[in-house]
Amino acid sequence: MIPNMNGRRVWTRCFSSVLWLLGTGGYGPIAAVATNSAEMEALQRAETALQAARSCMWGRAIDMGGDVRIRSGSDTERRLRFDLQLEPGPVCPRTVFTLRSAVGTALERMTVEWCRPPRWLHFEGPDLLRGEPASGDTSVAGTTLVWSELTLPFLWWTNLHFVGSQVVKGRMCDVIDLVAPPDERRWSRVRLYVDRELGVFLRADTFDRRGERDAVIEAKALRRVEKKYWIVSRLDINRRDERIIVRVREARVQQ
Repeated sequence: MIPNMNGRRVWTRCFSSVLWLLGTGGYGPIAAVATNSAEMEALQRAETALQAARSCMWGRAIDMGGDVRIRSGSDTERRLRFDLQLEPGPVCPRTVFTLRSAVGTALERMTVEWCRPPRWLHFEGPDLLRGEPASGDTSVAGTTLVWSELTLPFLWWTNLHFVGSQVVKGRMCDVIDLVAPPDERRWSRVRLYVDRELGVFLRADTFDRRGERDAVIEAKALRRVEKKYWIVSRLDINRRDERIIVRVREARVQQ
């Protein structure tokens, strides 16, 4: 469920660490360039929205657990469990995503350090031993899901443009286009919708290298952790003939 905040401004919780992200995030300067005052204002709005989305996820260390359901067009379903750590990190923010079987056996882990360029570290097997070199385009646990869809690297892209404002699920959002960096192999751009009050992204439309829509990633529910911080508690990834549901069952802020 996406909350109705009745106009109250609550996104300052997510913005509490924006200055930290700007100072030590390690993702490099914004690549877009403005040539006049109108373009400068639009670029600043895009930067503000993107920084809010980053801060909501990596502004504090948080541990989460839940499950992933992959439903194909043939009505088959595969379920996996996951542990997720989002960490500000001493130098660069970091994502640690561990996938487990339905009974809890470790299958694989992807650790991503969001530096420039990002560092992808892949581990596999019950003992999570270092695996072959991997990237966001690497398949997840032998499924059609790829790691980019779980780790959301586009939130760290730096070539961005402000599109405008749009209401999504009853919430006013800032809409920005993110152009993929040269080393991105799956997507050419992503259109991102960021809740103007909460700072959480509510939707991302991804486009493949041919410019055709690849998937729609939607926040279906939000929740507050420790009555302070908003997180996405259900994320749906919709493709033509497949639907992936990522649901957070538990979450806590590291002390």
